[in-house]
Amino acid sequence: MTISRQVNADRDLTVFTLHCQVDSGQIMAALREFWHLGPITRLVLWDAGGVERVDITGQDVMQMVEGLLADIGPVERRSGGKTAVAAPTDLHFGLARMFDGMRSIIKSDLPWKIKVFRERGEAMAWLLEGENG
Repeated sequence: MTISRQVNADRDLTVFTLHCQVDSGQIMAALREFWHLGPITRLVLWDAGGVERVDITGQDVMQMVEGLLADIGPVERRSGGKTAVAAPTDLHFGLARMFDGMRSIIKSDLPWKIKVFRERGEAMAWLLEGENG
């Protein structure tokens, strides 16, 4: 398995951890599972720290954005939420920023915030900022 998912119900947090080799199909499958099988949490972390190889092109990024926005259903389910991406390498960081940039052009009014970080600790701190407990 190249993407694992862990849910912390107490924090209303889902952590997707990417391992070894990842492609756009695997990311889309994880997103579909999140949106259709749940649980849908308010906070989400995508951790790319364990990725050794990424098989994703710019065209793949655009297709993922279009597919995600067409497939997520009522976005209000994550109202007030946050999604953080921990992308330590230049390639991972660039792809994550490209995804968010394309997403904001197509749909700028999502009811949750998205931010890309270099380090997992920074991403978690931002996600949990202002949270109780």
